Amino acid sequence: MLDESPVTGTLNDDAPSARRSADPGCPLWLAEFLERRRTEPRFGFADWQGQEEYQRHRARIDAAWDVVEQRLSVSTEEEQRSAVVALLTADGLDSTDAWRAREGVTPLVALLDGWTPEEVEALLRRACADASRPLAARDLGLALDAAERLDADGCRAVAAWVRHARGEVAALEADARRRGRLTARLDALLGRVEEAVIPAGLIPAYDVWAAALREQAGRAATPELAAFLRHMTGLSGPRPTQRWRRACTELADAASARDLAAEVLRSLAEDEPLCSKERGAHADWMGEGSHYHFLVHQDDRDLARGLIWTSALTGGPATVAHLVALALRVGLHSGGGVIADLKLAGAAINALAEVEDASALAALWRLRSRIRDRALRKQVDTALTTAAARAGITPASSSSAAYPTTGWPLTARRSGRSRAATASGWRSRTARRSA
Repeated sequence: MLDESPVTGTLNDDAPSARRSADPGCPLWLAEFLERRRTEPRFGFADWQGQEEYQRHRARIDAAWDVVEQRLSVSTEEEQRSAVVALLTADGLDSTDAWRAREGVTPLVALLDGWTPEEVEALLRRACADASRPLAARDLGLALDAAERLDADGCRAVAAWVRHARGEVAALEADARRRGRLTARLDALLGRVEEAVIPAGLIPAYDVWAAALREQAGRAATPELAAFLRHMTGLSGPRPTQRWRRACTELADAASARDLAAEVLRSLAEDEPLCSKERGAHADWMGEGSHYHFLVHQDDRDLARGLIWTSALTGGPATVAHLVALALRVGLHSGGGVIADLKLAGAAINALAEVEDASALAALWRLRSRIRDRALRKQVDTALTTAAARAGITPASSSSAAYPTTGWPLTARRSGRSRAATASGWRSRTARRSA
C-alpha cells in the first residue's frame, strides 16, 4: 500500500539527511525535499492495482508541491532566488516533478530583483545543457526573465552564455514563433553589451536571399548595422506598429541599409529558391523526405519580413514590381515554383499598402484577381482599404483609380464590349430575316 504519512513531513529544516543542492544557497528544507523526490520509488499507472490507488498517489505528490509553493511565497527574496536555481537545475526528478517545479517558480522569476550573474549563469547553463529536452525552451525563457533584470555589468558577465544560448535556439523543441521570441530576447541582451556584434545565426549562412547581408556584415559589422538587423527580427506580425516603422527608417538610414533591403527584396522575388534535399525541411509541419523548393526557412522568416517592410518603407514606387512578384511567388499554391509561404506573401501584400504611389493601388487590385487563398484575400482587402485611405478615396472607388475608364480591368471592359457587340449583331440579323 501507499505511504499515507503527512506530506509536510518532507519539509524538515533540521533533517540531518538533507543533502545540499548544486546551489550552495539552497534552503535546507528544499534540498531535503528534492532528495526525497529523487529517491522515492517511481511507478507508472500500470504498476498500481487500480485507478483509486494511483489517484491517491498523485494527490500526495501534488499536495507536497503545494506546500513547497506556499513556503516559497513567504520566503525572503534571497531564499526565493536560491530556490528557483535549485528547482530549475535539479537532476534526477521525473517528468511530473520537473513540470511542477517549473509551475511553482514561473510566477516568481520575473518579479524577483537582485539576480546575480552567478545565478543567471546557472540558469542559462541548465537551459543550454540539452536543447532537445522538452523543457529546454521553457527553461531558457525563465533564464532570460532573470537575465533581463541584470544591470549592464551583470549582462557583460553572462554575455558568453547568452551568445551560446543564441546558437542553441534553432535546436530547441519548440515552434517557430516561440523560437523567434527567444531569439529576439537574446539579441536584445547582446545588444546591451556588444553593440557591434551581429549574433551568430541571425543571418542565414547559405540562403541566396541573404547573400547581401552576409557580405555587408563581413565587410563592416558596425554597431548601426547590428542594431538595424536586430530590429528586423522584432517583426513577428503581419503589420508592424507605427513605432516599429519609425525606428526601422531611422535605423536603416543610420546603417546605410536602404539599398541592402532593396537587394534582399529583389533576391526574394527573382533568385533561385532553396531545395529541401540540400537544406532540409523549411517548417516543422513538413514531413521528412519531402522534396520541394522554398524561399525562407521558418526560423529566418521574421528577418525576411522585416527587410521586406524596410524596402517598402524606404524604396517607394521602385519596390512595387518586386513586392507583387514575391506575393505571387509564395502566395499561390501552384504555379509559383516554390512551396506557398502565406506569411511571407502577407508581408509583401501589406507592405504594398504603405507605398505612396498609384501603382501600388493598381498592383493590389491585380493581386486580388489572382490570389485565391481566403486568408490572403482578406489581407489584400485590408491592404486595399489602407491604400485607398492613404489616397483619400473610398475602397469602392479605388477600383476606378486603378482602371480609370470604367472602373473595370481592361480584360473585363473588352469582354463586356464583345458581349454587347455580339448581342447587337444578333438583333440586326434577326430583324433583317423577319423583313
